[in-house]
Amino acid sequence: MCAKEVIIVNPDLKLLKKWEKRTYNSQGNNVCIVCGKKNALGPRKFTCSKRCHKKFLQELIDDFGEYKQIVDMATGKTHKVPIEDIFEHGIKQQDLKKYPVIEG
Repeated sequence: MCAKEVIIVNPDLKLLKKWEKRTYNSQGNNVCIVCGKKNALGPRKFTCSKRCHKKFLQELIDDFGEYKQIVDMATGKTHKVPIEDIFEHGIKQQDLKKYPVIEG
């Protein structure tokens, strides 16, 4: 097991499939995931504007919750990480120390 891995605790697989299909269709067809407007999306881009970006983030929070439990595979500790941070910046093992540890 790689020491730099992180995992999401108890992912909702049905929601993940929905979002996987939605994001694939967006990138494959070069359209905004929110409004469907054709645009010149670059790699890892899903939206065409700040307005659509904010709406997309809110939809993620509505579906997945405001926080996710992420396990640091190096330490075995579970951290409470805002989904906004995951979406905006991605999450790396070394970043987890910034977030509170969930006891239990």
